[in-house]
Amino acid sequence: MRLSALDLVRYGKFTGKQLDFGPARPGKPDLHLVYGPNEAGKSTLFSAVLDLFFGIEGRSPYNFLHPYPAMRIGATVETGGRGQSLFRVKRQQNTLIDANEQPLPEGLLANAFGTVDRATYQLMFSLDDDSIEKGGESILRSEGELGSLLFSASSGLPDLTGVMAELKGRTDAFYRPQARKHRLAELKAELDALKDERAAIDVSQREYTALRKTRDLATERHEAALAARAGLRVQWDGVKAKLDGLPLLLRLRTLRGELATLSDLPDPPAVWHQMLPELMRAETEIGTRLTQIAADIARRTQERDLLARDEAVLALRADLRHLESSGLEARYRTAAQDMPSRTQERAAVTADLAARLLQLGRGEDEDPATLLIPAATVGKLRALAETHARLSERQEAARREFATAEAAHRDAVERAGTVGERPPGQASAMQTTADPQALSDLLRALRREDFPLRQKAAREEAARLEDLLADQLAALPGRYDAESLARAPVPAEGDLADWSFKTETVSERLRRLDERRADVALQMATAEAERNTLLAQAEFADDARVAALRLARDAAWQSHRGALTPETADRFASALDKDDQASALRLTQTEHIARSRALAVTIADLTARQAAYDRQRADLLAERSVLEATINTAATACNLPADVSLARLEDWLQRRLKTLETRAALRAMRQKSAQADADEARAMARLAAAFAYGASLPDDFETALAFGERVLMAAQAEAAEGRTLSDNLKRTEAALASRRGDADAADAAMAAWADAWGERLSGLWLAPHGEVPSLAEVMPTLAVLAEIDRLVQRRNDFDHRIQAMGRDQTAFANVIASCCARLGSPSIDDTSGDDPLAIFTALQRRMASAEHVEALFDRLSTELEEREREARALAEKLERHEAGKRDMLAFFGCTELGDVAAHLESAKARTRLRERIVETEADLAARLRVGTADEAEMVLVALDEDGLRREAAELAARHEEADRMVQDRHAELRDAERGLEKAAGDDAAAHIEERRRTVLADIEEQALAYLRLRSGLLAADMALRLYRERHRSAMMQRASTAFATISGGEYEGLSTEMEKGAEFLLVRSASGATKLAKDLSKGTRFQLYLALRMAGFHEISAQREALPFIADDIMETFDDARAFHAFRLMADMAGVGQVIYLTHHEHLCEIARKACPDVVLHRL
Repeated sequence: MRLSALDLVRYGKFTGKQLDFGPARPGKPDLHLVYGPNEAGKSTLFSAVLDLFFGIEGRSPYNFLHPYPAMRIGATVETGGRGQSLFRVKRQQNTLIDANEQPLPEGLLANAFGTVDRATYQLMFSLDDDSIEKGGESILRSEGELGSLLFSASSGLPDLTGVMAELKGRTDAFYRPQARKHRLAELKAELDALKDERAAIDVSQREYTALRKTRDLATERHEAALAARAGLRVQWDGVKAKLDGLPLLLRLRTLRGELATLSDLPDPPAVWHQMLPELMRAETEIGTRLTQIAADIARRTQERDLLARDEAVLALRADLRHLESSGLEARYRTAAQDMPSRTQERAAVTADLAARLLQLGRGEDEDPATLLIPAATVGKLRALAETHARLSERQEAARREFATAEAAHRDAVERAGTVGERPPGQASAMQTTADPQALSDLLRALRREDFPLRQKAAREEAARLEDLLADQLAALPGRYDAESLARAPVPAEGDLADWSFKTETVSERLRRLDERRADVALQMATAEAERNTLLAQAEFADDARVAALRLARDAAWQSHRGALTPETADRFASALDKDDQASALRLTQTEHIARSRALAVTIADLTARQAAYDRQRADLLAERSVLEATINTAATACNLPADVSLARLEDWLQRRLKTLETRAALRAMRQKSAQADADEARAMARLAAAFAYGASLPDDFETALAFGERVLMAAQAEAAEGRTLSDNLKRTEAALASRRGDADAADAAMAAWADAWGERLSGLWLAPHGEVPSLAEVMPTLAVLAEIDRLVQRRNDFDHRIQAMGRDQTAFANVIASCCARLGSPSIDDTSGDDPLAIFTALQRRMASAEHVEALFDRLSTELEEREREARALAEKLERHEAGKRDMLAFFGCTELGDVAAHLESAKARTRLRERIVETEADLAARLRVGTADEAEMVLVALDEDGLRREAAELAARHEEADRMVQDRHAELRDAERGLEKAAGDDAAAHIEERRRTVLADIEEQALAYLRLRSGLLAADMALRLYRERHRSAMMQRASTAFATISGGEYEGLSTEMEKGAEFLLVRSASGATKLAKDLSKGTRFQLYLALRMAGFHEISAQREALPFIADDIMETFDDARAFHAFRLMADMAGVGQVIYLTHHEHLCEIARKACPDVVLHRL
């Protein structure tokens, strides 16, 4: 895939900017260098390519000139062997369109990009200053580990190792074998804590019943206290309402008395209260304003009558305005000033013309116009003069080049005669090989072979695996070699899993059983201690003692009944007394007796449970013994001690498995080494067959390749030398013939010019009697004729201007005379005289004065009309005012508006009194909770205020006491509820169970996530190892060659070294020393990363269609020599796919041209 053109229609700072990369050029690298100074838009161009391929970003920073809806990027893309013109716009959907604004499918580029998205493209197919610096830092972070470096270079993911380490840390944080602190352990500890918390809140049924009864009693007492307080509150509120009603009743009677004094006034309309102030204010304003207007009208009428209007001069206003606007007056003034100077200038031009005629040898009286030559003829003569200069230069250059071509041809003939001559005894390289092209193809193919790297890697890996196998065999208990270890009888993997599961199950069951036995023992000891304490402290006899006393009483009765003696009677009486005392005492201690019996039942139950747990423990111990015997038998079969533990057996089996894996890997590596040796033998045979005359080759493959390349280079140099000399001879022959033709053509052109020169001069006064003057004679004459032409035109111009000024003066004087005639006077005043200009100025002054007077007259007339209209309006307003005033005065029987105001204020006070009476009556009825104020008055009249106040004080004291009682009962109820909640746990048990289930769900969720992540890490690690193994050899060879090229031979290439199971990258210098990557300078690390990325580009492009590679000024730290070599490698990349390099350094353009003459330069 490649870009044929990029069109920045509206994007960033660009509008209509197009870069034409052109079609692909077969056989030439597709390398493009885009140059632009700082702020020219290279970074914008870089982002535009990404936005074209993958869509304009939602918050693109390139909308500072063109808004989002107007942004557009176009391109012509070549993919799959065909071209497609497309545009990318900024919208929610259908962002890819064609030239006709029709949407294109987003999958149009899918065949080229595949699974490559925006981020992947940035990582794999682009480089800028930031990414190359991060690549250099990744070399330091990996500390030269080869697999990580090659993978990051080929995939463009330098941080993948860090990502894998971060994910590994997340799995270890949840669970890590043999570790004590991890998330799973914390969750298990939380489950144990919840179990203990649940056991702590358990309580007996008897205690819970007692606490509930206490709570119910406290509730009843609290409700009774609330009811008593509420009743007292109702009585107290009723007494307070009556006391509050007495002042209201007094206020109501006072208001009624005040209202009675105002009952004889009439009720005016409500609107009069607002109208009266307006009427009083309007009466004053109207009278004052009428007086002012009358005085103003009289004054302005007098002023207008005294004005003197000049209507005669006002009739000339249009004529004078036309005269001013036409410019005739200005032209009259200009003519008066310029006429003398223009006359003098015309005389000077006439004298100058006479002088030019004398220069041409003509008389002063001769008409200069007759000497002028047509402009077309003069142009042709001047064109012939310019042609003569070019032809002279061309003729001279052609003669020089012809002489140079003759000398070059003679030198080429002499050099071609020496081809094939060699010193005696020196063989030609062409005789060593039969076909240099076939040898070149073979060497190129052999260079691509990777068996040298495979040989070295296989041998090093085999040596490492042999050492590892020996160490693993030595570390295994028992004396084994690899073969006997493979044949050793081992238990099946399923048996191990079954034994491990059974061992853990039995151990867990024993642990739980021991916990239960310990709990039962503790409970039984607690119950026995409590019962013994109860029996020791209480005065009653237990059931066994009571039964014994009762048996003794029955025996004494039987004995007394049979004997009926005083002794038997005393014994019976004594036994009966003891039994009665015990029964009476037990009746007083029924609660303790019940508790003792409950403890006895509990002890019996715990004893039975302990016996059952002992039997279960014996069974589990027997099962564990059988399992241990089975494990010991398997260990003995593996030549291990019989008493070995299952963990040690599993460890031995794991180490045996790793040892056998090492054995298999060693066998595979030896097979790879043998295969590489066979490939080397076949390559040496192919190389030997490519040489002629039985040439002997070195035994070492690398040395043989170097020998073949030297022979090939010598043969190619000989062939190139012969082709160069032959091409040079042909080129000089062609150049000599061409230069001879150029010289003849120059002479013919000069002869043709001479004929054209004579033809142009024939018939002109410049060539009298048929004599053709030379170019040096004609050109000065043409210059003088050009000056005469200019002077003639200037003299004619002066004549025209002088005549026009005369016409303007006459016309102005005629207009002024007409104005004076219409006024009936030849002049305007005594100072103007007959001068038209002075008369015009006097007319302007008189016109200005007349216009001023007329404007004043018009203004005074307008103001008089306005005052008269205002006076009429005020008269009408006054009439309406009087009508309204008459209604108010008649209603109250007054003569002045002031009296009306007093009556209205009294009416307003009466209205306020009525409103207050209504409010007081409503308040009084509401306080006493009756229907009307009259009912309230009847209630209050019959009251004794002093007795009512004593009753209120008594009720307040009783309410306060009841309130304290409610608070005490509420505190008692809260204590009882808290005790019950603490004993019953309220919903604490449910909360604990919910928390336990939450923890179990959390364990399940995190365990599943751990298993998924762990499995993914193992799969990713395996995939990475396979990827690195598959691509390491070819990439290592390419990267080594590229780094040696970039460094200009200062470093020979790259090699590897095994250490602690990892393969590390070493850099070989030209002196033979090796360095680790971390020992390189910052710039050299950047160049090493660039070499790895170039190798990665070739590797990726070999597997899929190549995508355009874009680099943005990545050579900031490169010197000129290394930049030259880097551009050579980019030219190699451009042979595979399109490469675009952006820079603001002018010198890099020259370096790129030297490194790749076919590079295409674009300038922003």
